Amino acid sequence: MAESGLGVMDYDERYEFLLNYDRSNNESGGRSSMRVVGGWRPAKIIIQAEMLVTIAFYGVASNLITYLTGPLHQSTVTAAININVWSAVGWMLPLVGAFVADTYLGRFRTIEISSFIYLVVSTSLFLYMRYCELSIVICKLLTHNLF
Repeated sequence: MAESGLGVMDYDERYEFLLNYDRSNNESGGRSSMRVVGGWRPAKIIIQAEMLVTIAFYGVASNLITYLTGPLHQSTVTAAININVWSAVGWMLPLVGAFVADTYLGRFRTIEISSFIYLVVSTSLFLYMRYCELSIVICKLLTHNLF
């Protein structure tokens, strides 16, 4: 007696079953375009984005030691500790984000929230730097009695 079900079907039967299952769940009721979804095009974009993120990460990390020991006047040991902490947070934060996305928010809500946070932080840093530049100019003008 032959068993029936998805596990004992041959390749053609499974393909037809999945095609019909997908067709029944398709909004238009027609044949789904399985070849359009996924593939190498999105994978290339993801790989390129990850390459750029990695280049940016290591570019900042390599220049951070100079900034910490130069303008911030930290010792080399303190600067190395700070860079290691920064690097650890940078590598562990995606795991926390993945846990929060999978457990609580879902991927699209997580992308929306993280993009909003990124926008707010970038804008606030930009405005803070403009404020610092403006305050330096004002201090120089006041000290030279140009008003």
